[in-house]
Amino acid sequence: MVYYAELNILGILTCLIIQHKETKDKQEIFSTRSFKNILLIIESILVLDTASLLIQNDIIPHTHMVHLMIMNGYFLLQPLFPMEILIYIISVEKKLNNKVKVLMSVPMILTLIAVVVNSFKPFAFMIGENDKYSRLSSSGFIFIIIWPILYILVGIIFLLINYQKSNESKREKYGHVIIFAMFGFAAGVFSFLFRGFLLWPFVTLGLIYLYVNVLSKSNHKLDILAFKDSLTGVGNAALYESFSGHIKEQIEAGTAEFALVVMDANGLKSINDTYGHEAGNEFIRASSRFICRIFDHSPIFRIGGDEFVTILENSDYQNRDELLKQFDEEIILEKAVSDDREFPLSIARGMEVYKQGMSFSEVFYAADNNMYANKSEVKKKYNIPSR
Repeated sequence: MVYYAELNILGILTCLIIQHKETKDKQEIFSTRSFKNILLIIESILVLDTASLLIQNDIIPHTHMVHLMIMNGYFLLQPLFPMEILIYIISVEKKLNNKVKVLMSVPMILTLIAVVVNSFKPFAFMIGENDKYSRLSSSGFIFIIIWPILYILVGIIFLLINYQKSNESKREKYGHVIIFAMFGFAAGVFSFLFRGFLLWPFVTLGLIYLYVNVLSKSNHKLDILAFKDSLTGVGNAALYESFSGHIKEQIEAGTAEFALVVMDANGLKSINDTYGHEAGNEFIRASSRFICRIFDHSPIFRIGGDEFVTILENSDYQNRDELLKQFDEEIILEKAVSDDREFPLSIARGMEVYKQGMSFSEVFYAADNNMYANKSEVKKKYNIPSR
């Protein structure tokens, strides 16, 4: 039984870790009050279950009444756990009214009455000699544990009914919560059928499943969104700063070999002023698509309204002159299209190759100066407005 207590302690630590992540990251599925309550209830049940196991093995000091109160609390929390799951599930789809709340509390009230009666006249479980916990009649025990199973069944049915009617993102959420609820349902059934079954560590496995398939994936999606430019889909200024940090480390280590290309779309302000910002946005998107096509093996970053940067390494670094030549030859053929209007693309570019002894900032400013020199040349050649 001691190893069971050890698994409970691991379950408590798991809940605390997920609770910390929920507080830190504010994920949608973990942000409701019901789910916070679920975590607290699981932690409390694990604590009470562990205390009972330690008492039965004479590991911690106790009295008969203390052990009885611990078991009463344990059996009261058992239906409270699936009730909160049911509240959470229903609240995802709609707001609960008072009548539904009262109806949902009936099994909890019945369990409370049963536990109080059992304290004075045991019929479901008892604390016997040497403060050992033991079940009594099967019918009495079923009366106490049937309500948690009923809660979970209702929740699963509700999820299944609404699953097909939901949109794709909510359907994915429902699917994960169904599996989580099934962990609780299966644990309750197995616990009744097989004495000594690891009930709450098994439920904690369901919580780990939910964490792996919802919270950690949500964090990954958020990480992607945090470094992705919403207009063009390329890396944003934050990702550029992060990536340039790695290059600076290579410079310090003496292993850096790269070229930096700074690019700026010409004539954006004129398009915005004449045709509107949606036309300007399409001009930026078309510019981004062209840049990505030319430097298709290098990271692209949008660091300003119409300013892009790419860092050439490996094969693109080796072919940098050919790529810049291809850039100049093909840009004159590119167009942006918005509301059946075509706008010739014009993108100034400037490249600088890193040389030993240069800082990353020096490489950037040299490439930026080369870009402005190219911009003046291109605007003069094609009679492009100054902004």
